[in-house]
Amino acid sequence: MAACKTCGVDAPYAGLYGHTANRDVCVQCNLGEKVDTSTGVCTDCPKGYEQPLNSYQTSCKICDPGEYAPNVGTASCTKCELGRYQSESGQDECEKCSPGRHADVRELTVCKNCAAGKRGPNNEMTHCEACPKGLYQNEEAKSECRDCAIHTYTDQTGQSGCKNCPAGKYGDAGRNRDSSSHCVNCGAGKYSTGVASGCVNCPGGQYQNQGGQGGCRSLVLRRVLGRFTVEEICDHAFHGSVIYWLSCKDRKSTRLN
Repeated sequence: MAACKTCGVDAPYAGLYGHTANRDVCVQCNLGEKVDTSTGVCTDCPKGYEQPLNSYQTSCKICDPGEYAPNVGTASCTKCELGRYQSESGQDECEKCSPGRHADVRELTVCKNCAAGKRGPNNEMTHCEACPKGLYQNEEAKSECRDCAIHTYTDQTGQSGCKNCPAGKYGDAGRNRDSSSHCVNCGAGKYSTGVASGCVNCPGGQYQNQGGQGGCRSLVLRRVLGRFTVEEICDHAFHGSVIYWLSCKDRKSTRLN
């Protein structure tokens, strides 16, 4: 009896490989298989590998980063789906993007950071969400947006910072911070400079008898005493819009001609 020949190795069967023993004809391996050169038997490619050809292949190709092969005998690696990534080669699954990151295209090797003004609250995000009105985010790769502080607001979505209440106004803690209506006028005798702070009292020597102002006025009392004009900076009090003079200081006298 003639000796058996090894499929894929011995003539006349070079390039053909057998699936089973005791055959008189060699056949090609299937896609996703490789031939064992010592036995001529076709074997499945392991997970994380592919074999898209059924010509004489003695090895399998490893899946690239951004791809995976979940089963043995895979013909072609699969690109990572939206919301997932794979940074290593030869893997049988892709990883989920973590909160604050996303994958809006397939075959990513690393997830993209959510931009400032956006959030990624969940795993496996395919896109990031714009921060709603009244919220902001000034950093990348964050899962949540931040509340605007008192005296500030945002009236648009997707903002990386909040707007300050304008000069002469302050933020009402009882009002939502999603529009300029969060800001209300300072009362008489007070002012604000529009730098995210509340209203403050006018300092001594200054006054403000109107609401909604960004500064106070110098308070100078001028009196004529004999042949002199006397200017004094005076502390004061209000009753409605009427000024009541209190103590005065820093007197300056000017002789009349």
